[in-house]
Amino acid sequence: MELNQHYTDLDHQFREEDSYALLKYHLTFKTLQKHQNAGSLSILEVGCGSGLFTELALRKGFSVFSIEPDPAAFKVALFRNLDNAKRIQNVDIFQFSIREKFDVVILHDVLEHIENDAKAIERISTFLNKDGILIVSVPAHSFLFGNHDVQLGHYRRYNRKTLRVTLQSYFELREARYLGVLGIPAALYYSRFRRIPYPQKGKGLALYIFKVSLKLESFINLRFGSSLYAVGYPKVTKSINV
Repeated sequence: MELNQHYTDLDHQFREEDSYALLKYHLTFKTLQKHQNAGSLSILEVGCGSGLFTELALRKGFSVFSIEPDPAAFKVALFRNLDNAKRIQNVDIFQFSIREKFDVVILHDVLEHIENDAKAIERISTFLNKDGILIVSVPAHSFLFGNHDVQLGHYRRYNRKTLRVTLQSYFELREARYLGVLGIPAALYYSRFRRIPYPQKGKGLALYIFKVSLKLESFINLRFGSSLYAVGYPKVTKSINV
């Protein structure tokens, strides 16, 4: 699906101060820290965008290899992670080739951009160690599909069942939780019904309530939300204990 490049560039820029994206990164690091050898984990980040998570992971001492198919986002990611430049490539998951196996593969809001998501999962499984971890976040619920999804080139949104089906040939889904409950009315109002961009900056009580709700979601497992965060383990071997 063709994306709006200008809209996509603005979305990457907005993530620099996006509490929603930062919550997903926070949960990802919580998942990684549960591993007994967290400090030595090697990470493949698929679709690193502007490289913010790559930067945060490198600061925490992780070994990170990042790929990003969008040339504009890749340039930003490369610039902000110059010390790791040799491990950042401007390719998609089907073009990427490497002998190295990784302990963790991370896809933050990537699967919805890939037409054949099941084929992408098959490809991703070849880069993961037999006792590895797959971490995925995706936009949730098809009834929220709207202008935002169209402009970013999304093919779909997911729920627990459809994500599990997508992963099931290669991964066992151990955790799946919804995030961004207050994102539901925002998605319905701006993206689905009015079909206009989300406000890039906000202030006042509404923004404060939204940020507080996201902080609470760090501790509360919701039954619904505008995004879905999931953790999976390879089916072919015994999974690691986290």
